[in-house]
Amino acid sequence: MSDVRLANTRSISPFSLIVATVAMLACGLYALLITGPAMRIAAAAQPAREISNENTGFCEKFSVRAGTPDFLKCADELSLVRQKQTERDGAAEAGIL
Repeated sequence: MSDVRLANTRSISPFSLIVATVAMLACGLYALLITGPAMRIAAAAQPAREISNENTGFCEKFSVRAGTPDFLKCADELSLVRQKQTERDGAAEAGIL
């Protein structure tokens, strides 16, 4: 009985395999060439947005409103703190500290 079932099964036609392969290649190329660059741009902009949000949150915590000269000073000082921390992290990785 099982021999009869095996004899009645159909194999996939070569044409349908070619169509499926072409469709998968087209989707892959679309993802690589069309959406890939946009995703890289968005990913590169994400840290800047996070830093801006952190600056705003931190400075406003001390009643320094965004858009004021004092806010720019606050954000600049935070930038210096981040730079010094980056330098310390680099030195620690290099074994200097």
